[in-house]
Amino acid sequence: MSSPTNPYAAEHASPKGEGDARPTALQIIEDENVVDKLAGKIFLVTGSSSGIGIETVRALHATGADVYMQVRNMDKGKKVLEDIRSTSKGNGKLELFTMDLSSF
Repeated sequence: MSSPTNPYAAEHASPKGEGDARPTALQIIEDENVVDKLAGKIFLVTGSSSGIGIETVRALHATGADVYMQVRNMDKGKKVLEDIRSTSKGNGKLELFTMDLSSF
């Protein structure tokens, strides 16, 4: 059962891995009606070329915010950038830059 304070509790009760009923970050942005509501805001996302970093950039860009994507592998990052640009509903900037943080 869903509640106003925990609307996705049922979906998280029995996770079954990738592709199950749990919402993506983008689905939550859409459900909460935040698409294009953060225009003028700026976000920096590290690890933007894989895993949760990709989905974080995708969701934040849908809000209309400007998103700066940090990657170690520029070729991988360019592919992600083009995918997000071609599918995103957002109007904010998407900028890609390389920075190797592995030495910290």
